[in-house]
Amino acid sequence: MLLLSSFQILLSLYSGLDDILVGTPVAGRDLIETEPLIGCFINTLVLRGNLSGNPTLREVLNRTREVAIDAYTHGTVPFEKLVEELRPERSLSRSPLFQRCLCSRTSPAAS
Repeated sequence: MLLLSSFQILLSLYSGLDDILVGTPVAGRDLIETEPLIGCFINTLVLRGNLSGNPTLREVLNRTREVAIDAYTHGTVPFEKLVEELRPERSLSRSPLFQRCLCSRTSPAAS
């Protein structure tokens, strides 16, 4: 939460925007039926940061926590379905819902 909040604050400072959208990949293996299958089941979540009203870091962290928990709760909704429902203006040069992605990497030793 702290890393995502910090990233959104940094993007807000550089862009001058209060509404920051960041994508993040999640493993799509929540269903027991997908466990024995081979293949990539990655889905993308869109996390919206609301930095309006000059919030304190604690307020940003609380907002980020709420958004992240809600997003992970609905993490099984395919990204393509979300794009289909929202119908944003499309361009082949960028992702339809966000332009920045926050990805974490787990080292093989940590597995």
